[in-house]
Amino acid sequence: NDYTHSKPTKAHHFIKMLHEQGSMRTYLTTSNDLLDRRAGFESTEYNHVGGLSLGPMCAKCEVDYALEKWVSEIQRFNGTSDSISKCKECNEPIKPRVNFLNLALRENIFEALTKVSKDCDLIIALDM
Repeated sequence: NDYTHSKPTKAHHFIKMLHEQGSMRTYLTTSNDLLDRRAGFESTEYNHVGGLSLGPMCAKCEVDYALEKWVSEIQRFNGTSDSISKCKECNEPIKPRVNFLNLALRENIFEALTKVSKDCDLIIALDM
């Protein structure tokens, strides 16, 4: 999927509104499309329980690489090593900046979930 032009849904904005009103204690997402961020969430306001792609970066020096440029280069990839996207700084390959499953969770997430589940009135599960 090409998420570079995707926009948050009404559900994303609804969840953000609940957060702003103080009606939501914890927000977990398995989504890796960053639409939560585009709806206005800061990365510290929610927890990813699945993998997360944060865009391309250099495999060696970790310099960020423009996502749209990288997607375009991947679409034109012809299988040769000269068609691989390279870093302008060190000439190493560009790769996705990925947080794999569970690495993005804060250490106290399971403690927080246990407490929240005991005290909450409602749990909402959405497929956005």
